[in-house]
Formats: sequence, C-alpha cells, structure tokens
Amino acid sequence: MSPSSRNRICGILFWVKFTVAFLMSAGGLVFLSYKVFSMYKSPSPKAVTLNGQEGQVTIGPDGKPVVAGTAPPVPTCLASAAPRSLARLEPPNGRVLVGFHLDWAYDTPSRLTSRMGFRPAVSNAFMTMTPSETEPVNYDMLTWHMWQVYLSGGGMFELTLIPSTLNLPDASFTALSVKLKELIEKYGVPVFIRFGHEMNGNWLPYGLQPAQYITAFRKMSVAAHAQSDLIATIWAPNIGLTYPFAGAGVVTMPTLQSDPVNFALLDTNADGAINTQDDPYGPFYPGDEYVDWIGLSLYWYPTAAVGFNVLVPANYLVTSLNGAAAVPFPTINATARDFYGRFVQAKNKPFAFPESGAPWAPLEPAQPGITELDVKRSWWTQMFSPDFHAAFPNIKMVVNFEERKSDGLPQDERDWRITNDTVIASAFSTFLQQQATFTLVGNNTAFACNGGLVVV
Repeated sequence: MSPSSRNRICGILFWVKFTVAFLMSAGGLVFLSYKVFSMYKSPSPKAVTLNGQEGQVTIGPDGKPVVAGTAPPVPTCLASAAPRSLARLEPPNGRVLVGFHLDWAYDTPSRLTSRMGFRPAVSNAFMTMTPSETEPVNYDMLTWHMWQVYLSGGGMFELTLIPSTLNLPDASFTALSVKLKELIEKYGVPVFIRFGHEMNGNWLPYGLQPAQYITAFRKMSVAAHAQSDLIATIWAPNIGLTYPFAGAGVVTMPTLQSDPVNFALLDTNADGAINTQDDPYGPFYPGDEYVDWIGLSLYWYPTAAVGFNVLVPANYLVTSLNGAAAVPFPTINATARDFYGRFVQAKNKPFAFPESGAPWAPLEPAQPGITELDVKRSWWTQMFSPDFHAAFPNIKMVVNFEERKSDGLPQDERDWRITNDTVIASAFSTFLQQQATFTLVGNNTAFACNGGLVVV
C-alpha cells in the first residue's frame, strides 16, 4: 500500500472516530438536558408503593394519590357555587392542621416526612411577586415547590407572597391565579395564599400602606377565587402588642404631610398621632368576603432583657391572642389588641398561625438546667394544649418555622427548628401521637373540588 493510500485511510478513520465521538457527546447532552427538563419543568409521576402495590401516582377526584389504572379521570376543579359548610380548606371543628415552613435550600416535605414519620399537612414557602403581567412569580420555582409537596405523598402548599410593590396590575393577579389552578390540577396540591404578610410592620416594602394593601389583597382574592375553590386566602398581620413598632425599618411611618391618606387610616383615634393607642390591625383588614382564613405571625422571642434560652411563659399564647398582655400598660390600647375576639370569633373564621415557633440561641449562654428540648417542648405543649384549643376553638392551623437564621449580627442567630435534631424531633412526634384526636397531618387529609377538606 502506498504512503498516500495509508494517509487517506488514516484520514478517513480519524473523521469516523471524530464523528462517532461527537454524536455520542451530543446524545449525552440531549439525554441530560431532557432529564433536567423532566425533573423541573414537566416532572413525571413518581413510582411509589401504595397499600403494598407498586405503581405510578395519580391524583384522584378526592385529591388522594391512587395507583395508576384504578382512578377515574380527574375532573377539572373549576370555581363553583357548590355547597360547603366550612371555609375553603378548613378542617372540621376540633381539628388543627400541623405544618412547617421549610428551609428549602436543603429541606423538602419528603425529607421532613422521613425524619418525622408523617407528612406535613401544610408546607410554606416565601416567594416575591413582581408587576410582571405574564410571570409575576418565578414559575419554575413555584412548580418545583408544589411538585415537592406532591412527591411527599400529598398535602397543602402555603404560598407566602411578598409583593415588590402594591401597585400590581390586574393581569399579574390573573396570571398567577391561572398558573396556580394549572398546578393544582396537575399535582392535586391545594394552595393557601398569604398575600403581603405582616403588613402592619415597617420591615417589609409594602408595610404601613393600608389603602394600597387592601386594594391589592382584594384583587388577589378575587382573581384566585375565580379560578379554583382549592385556593384559600389568609390575611395575616404581625402580632401587634408593641405596635407601632420602634426602630428603623424598610419603610417609614406615614405623616400628615408625607402620606395624608394612610396617616388618616392609621390614626384610628384621630388624635393627630400614630401611637400605642391606635388599632394595629383594623386599618389593614380587606373585608370578610375577601378573606377565607385569619392568621397571625406569633413567636416567643426572648431578648437580653428577658434572658435568652428561657421557657415560654405560661399563658403566653392566650394573652397574646386576646390582648391581655397589654392590660398592665395603660398607654397601650388593650381592647384593640384582642385579635382573636375581633377578627376570629366575631367573624367566625378559621384561624392559623401561618408562621410561629420558639427559638434556641446557640451562641448565647443556656440558663441553668434548661435545654433546647425544654424550651421547644414548652412551646409545643402550650400551642397544642387541649385546654388552649377549647378556649380558642377556631384555631385550625399551626405552622412551625423550620429555619436557623440570624436577624442581623451573628450573635443574634436563633434556631427555630423542631424537626432537625433527632431527640427533639422524636419528642415532638411522640407528643403529636398523643394529641392525634385533634391534630391533623398530611396523611389524614383529602380534598373535594369545592374546597372542602375531608379527614381520612
């Protein structure tokens, strides 16, 4: 064979090898791209064992997972006037939903379920809402969150919306509501919308603007309810015992000169000043027809003045809800701080603690004889006390804040979690089993198209 022939053959072999290698690499990239796409954009059903049978998860008309091939076609759950004896997604009287706000950077409902031995009834996440008329929240992340709830076996998703501005166009509310309806039908996961939480504080960009807030909340409610009865709204200010809150914030308190409309709304006793004699809640209430659930952010938050890592005081929750904690202070309008009496009992609406908890400050000294388990047990025994719920029967949901975070300086770090430490998680799980006659976890809930919640 001549040298030129050998060169031609070597050249041909080189290009054949190059072409094969290129096609294999391209095929691998296509396969990996498809896997990522299928995981995050259009996830397929998860293979699980249900009642001893292997199969694909399908969401039936009752909202429960069933083995593929055994479920009738899933109906479209349109908003309707179907009769419902309770509010949207409200459990029966005498039952309270147990939920968690997760640190989604590392945690999921499935992982929490594996730690605790039960599914959360509610899983919360925070998302920013922008004025976009096509994608007001990150739809990829919204889909991922609801998919994660679905993968755990089911439950409800609490979507806490943080509006970047209260001047949101109507199209933003409609677009989000349509997307939520689509995801609810896809995954069988009902949604609580907590729009603009803690609006009576100065630490969020929409705070202390009751006129604009009420308008935006009403638009969100109307848009959501027009799409599905499996979307429930929660109106949830911050506990207002020390309102108006001191210290610098993201927004400033309106004045007669800077914002006369909101100043007049917040000066509820018309004395020309916004102070502790004013109502911390009423100016922000959107109206009964727009609110399905009443909520309140409430934590045990000891400071250096009280002492870190101390037990939750007896009756702390009672006196916070009925305003009695303010009675010893004559400069505070205690009557206006009876939150439960004014907004839950008087309106006969279900009540939620959509975020709550008691912290352990790991960088602060422990009190003699007090452990982290002691502090957190003092919280949950009070929160899930039968006597407490008998006195406040409309409490229907408790969501614990499952994060370790700092409020600024490193020494301010607090650990609110009750499911991360094995000893604490086991103690809480055992306690819940003892309260099983009135607590509800995700394993025991199903849903009807009209927003009714069924205990199973």
